[in-house]
Amino acid sequence: MNRDELLRLCGGYPYFDLAFLLQMSGQSAATINQNVKRWLSNGILVALRRGLYTLPDHLRRVSVPVPRLANDLYPPSYLTDTWALSFHGLIPDVSRQYTSATPRRPTTFTNAFGSFAYRHLHDRLFWGFDTVSLEAGSFRCASPEKALIDHWYWSRGEWTPARMRELRLQQFERIDADALGRAVERVDRPRIRRACEVYVQMARET
Repeated sequence: MNRDELLRLCGGYPYFDLAFLLQMSGQSAATINQNVKRWLSNGILVALRRGLYTLPDHLRRVSVPVPRLANDLYPPSYLTDTWALSFHGLIPDVSRQYTSATPRRPTTFTNAFGSFAYRHLHDRLFWGFDTVSLEAGSFRCASPEKALIDHWYWSRGEWTPARMRELRLQQFERIDADALGRAVERVDRPRIRRACEVYVQMARET
């Protein structure tokens, strides 16, 4: 596979892996690995993580859906925490990091499209996400209620009223109080229940 073949075969995909290159080229793994090293060194390929690649913007015919990339960099995972809180409009700040939950070991990736952090959740807590469809593509993201719970869960210590105010929560109507209560009961952690009580009181006073 030469440069022109690579662009013809892969230019219509946002990203692809080694298995895809092997299938599309029909070449041996040794040959493809050698080509990949050369393409990375001369900038024809961009590494997203080990074994996952994209073409530079000027050589790619489609855009990279970054939220979907966050899912695919380290599956299974779903976007949550402050990124999801920002996406749902629950906090005014725009998160600079794509934070995801995964039942696998925690890890991070940094590439041309941003910083991607994966935080561990036990299998029994790996739920509460939906498939969100946008023009750029679909991706898995925590519901507003689960994003809030995940943030409480990963943040150590008690959620006092003062600490809750520091989150600068807004648009309280986007949180379904009944769904939040059911999710908190399912998590079944006293600290999360107390955080929920503080949140509910704040929502009532706002």
